[in-house]
Amino acid sequence: MKAGILYGLMLGIVTPLLTKVAPQPGGSILMWGVIAVQLACAAALTRERMGLFFSSLAMALGSAWAIMVVALYAAGYDMFTFPMPWAAFYWLGAIVIPATLHVDMLLHPTKWEAWKQHMKGLGLWDLLRFRHIPDLRTGATPGPAV
Repeated sequence: MKAGILYGLMLGIVTPLLTKVAPQPGGSILMWGVIAVQLACAAALTRERMGLFFSSLAMALGSAWAIMVVALYAAGYDMFTFPMPWAAFYWLGAIVIPATLHVDMLLHPTKWEAWKQHMKGLGLWDLLRFRHIPDLRTGATPGPAV
């Protein structure tokens, strides 16, 4: 859990810098673009390593959602001025994506527990390198500890 907390803290520091201090819309586009790439990579790795369909779907939807936000910022909007129906997609995504992520928690509690155990002791750097997603495939060998 340490890695998740540190990632949240990092976002809490970086988000105001990129959305308020950095020139706009460039800072916001950069932030949401990086998030889109991270989520796309995490979706593919989660599906491959863990076989968690709904978690992977949530991450893929999150990536598409972030790309939509990039496009809207590039068009000159911000999260409080998105035109309809884009505003509805934005707020619906903010609700549906996290809910979808948790479906696998209910369907596959042993995999979620294994993920939770794997996360213990990992740091922010591990999360940024996607080492926080364990390989639960049958016969898979764990990667080297770095």
